[in-house]
Amino acid sequence: MRCRYLLIFIFYFISHVIYGDDPEQDTIRLEGITITGSYYERFGAGSQIHQVDSARLLSFAPISLNDLVRAEAPIHFKSYGSGMLSSVSFRGTGAGHTALLWNGINVNQPTIGQSDFSLFPVYAFDQVKIHYGATSSRYGSEAIGGAILLDSKPDWNTDRMKGNINLFGGSYGRLLVSGEATLKPAKNILSTTKFYRNFLENNFRYKNITKAGSPVESQENASVFQYGLTQDMYFRPSRSSLLSVKTWFNFADREIQPAMSNTDANEFQKDKSLRVAVDYQKESSIGFIEAKMGYLWDYLLYNDQSEIHTGQWIGQFAYENDLDQWKFRAGVNYNHVSAVAENYLEKQQEDRSNVYGGVVYSGLPAMLVSLNIRQQFITGYKAPVAPSLGIQYGIPLSALSELRFEGQISMNYRVPTLNDRFWQPGGRPDLRGPAHYSQ
Repeated sequence: MRCRYLLIFIFYFISHVIYGDDPEQDTIRLEGITITGSYYERFGAGSQIHQVDSARLLSFAPISLNDLVRAEAPIHFKSYGSGMLSSVSFRGTGAGHTALLWNGINVNQPTIGQSDFSLFPVYAFDQVKIHYGATSSRYGSEAIGGAILLDSKPDWNTDRMKGNINLFGGSYGRLLVSGEATLKPAKNILSTTKFYRNFLENNFRYKNITKAGSPVESQENASVFQYGLTQDMYFRPSRSSLLSVKTWFNFADREIQPAMSNTDANEFQKDKSLRVAVDYQKESSIGFIEAKMGYLWDYLLYNDQSEIHTGQWIGQFAYENDLDQWKFRAGVNYNHVSAVAENYLEKQQEDRSNVYGGVVYSGLPAMLVSLNIRQQFITGYKAPVAPSLGIQYGIPLSALSELRFEGQISMNYRVPTLNDRFWQPGGRPDLRGPAHYSQ
């Protein structure tokens, strides 16, 4: 019920601001402030964020996110084979210690607190950023090793209509077909549609050392079939506001590659997901306002026997402003989670809400100081306060170079997953998650 009220409020706020900004009204309009870069960068003094070059995104478009991130950064992935389960190990942490955000929404599975990176095709995104280090004050739970940010961005310089179709082939039966269509029916309306279809036979040859004579065999039961569609709609009611609706559907049907000694395996797994984000941004003389709604649905079927359904409703609101050498940001977000699994005694539901704030001071010579803090409230669990203090100091060496020192100290935490608490046998509803300091 609280989820409905929050989402209704945000929807009302979006509608009110859009239709209240009527250019025909006899009002005096003030110059708005200009927000550059993302919130995570503007309030991230002392931490490092690496953005993947657009050319690299294009060259890695036919493959999965784990291959791109592994090539861009010293991050280890535990992979069970090409197209198989791939989990991240960021700075020595476990797979559940990395936050994965899609257009500002954490898309890690609430049942296990992590994501399978092989299910995220690079082609589906316009921008990929890698945030190194613990950052619970900005991303919340799970951001102990770091965070990976996936975004879609509008290209307002595009023509009224353009498109492309791509075909990629490789060894072991790999075939990817993808396409993109962009429409701009008016100067303030933009639509981008992408689709992809990927198939991988995975019938490579190998020496089976578990059999007498180590015969050379072809891998069986390891094929991967995946397809998906993204739809991004953008509308600019005025030069200082933007409304976007972003949708992404993904389907994967994978045979689970068996061990060499298992010749009769025929296990498989099917994954479906639907992600929707509605975002409204407004810049004005009184500051920057952002309201966002989201919905996440995930489905997993293992061997036609075990099913897991999860659904999440998300509402977010943030306000930001500048005052001389100070930048301020404050926000709240709400997440209603529901999950159904055969090993849960009943349908599990929980509410997660966050209150957070940040301040950046740039009044000191060659120095930038940021302070962020977050408090999360969760059904049946008491999360710690997560503050962070970051400092950035630069020494100019020439007109084009600078020697920079960065440092950050923070308190970070991870909320126990639904499986940690409710999976039977073994789940503990009173389980407490880890919390630690990082510097």
